[in-house]
Amino acid sequence: AASAAVLLILAAALAWGLPALRATLAPPSPTASRDAVDELRWERLADLPEGRAGMAAAVFEGRMYVMGGQTAAGVSADTLMFDLTLNTWEQRAPLPEAVRDVQAVVLGERLYLAGGLRADGQVSAALRVYDPRADVWTQAAPLPEGRSAAAAAALDGRLYLFGGWDGQRARDTVWVYDPAQDGWTEGGQLPQAVWGAAALPVEGRVMVMGGWGEQGLSPRQWLYAPQRQAWEERGALPAGRGGMEAVGLAGQVYVGGGSPLGLPLWQTSWRGETWQALGQAPLTVGEGAAVVGYESRVYVIGGRAAQGEWLPTVQAYRAVFTSLAPVLP
Repeated sequence: AASAAVLLILAAALAWGLPALRATLAPPSPTASRDAVDELRWERLADLPEGRAGMAAAVFEGRMYVMGGQTAAGVSADTLMFDLTLNTWEQRAPLPEAVRDVQAVVLGERLYLAGGLRADGQVSAALRVYDPRADVWTQAAPLPEGRSAAAAAALDGRLYLFGGWDGQRARDTVWVYDPAQDGWTEGGQLPQAVWGAAALPVEGRVMVMGGWGEQGLSPRQWLYAPQRQAWEERGALPAGRGGMEAVGLAGQVYVGGGSPLGLPLWQTSWRGETWQALGQAPLTVGEGAAVVGYESRVYVIGGRAAQGEWLPTVQAYRAVFTSLAPVLP
């Protein structure tokens, strides 16, 4: 009789407690505010040593490198290394020249920065190569012409450079750099001349989106097939956007930063068919902010605020969650 009483009490406790436990472990309700959920995904990290915008950024072996850009003191030649594990910044060997409005790509064990705008206001044709292990900069074959604010992407061991500003107008050029040959070739033409676009490798092709064209900010988006030098237009961005950057994580594309100010992160699939807006960052995302992706997070760095302030802030959006849930009866 005593055993039966104990079993009855345990059964009653389980009947009462199991639903509560399952509710605790359950994911957020579908009716919960999307903005509230997204807000919880943001994390603030250690500030840059100095606020800046228009810089290049890339991740190599668990460290994020921020290079060049515009600061309150002028155009910078800084190379800054951020340890993603220790949350600390370190000064590294400076660029061969101060430059802004430039993007970085990783090819093999090197970082490549093509073109940009120099401190004297002239458009650069230099191709700078950084060895992060040796902390040494060298220069490779220059671009056919000077370009700033060109969209850059790495695919199949080559650097692709799309459009950009030649000092007078937007261009529709596509240039391809092969590090094995240390030389540039033409890769066709963009469907429209544009500068300040974003580019991202996608399943053997390159997604090119946004930027400034003859009609102002563009919402257009294409997939570029390098082998055929052919373009396929995809679904438009939610709005015209320029000067932003795009990163890929776990089969999704994230676009952040750029103009106009105040736009949230956008997300789409690899095919770029439909877009959705994610929650606003808790801190201001300035114009010319750098955006990089690594593992499960999208990192948004610096930029220039509407009031003209050069922002030192670094914040990360957790785009991918990995969870281990217990198996319940």
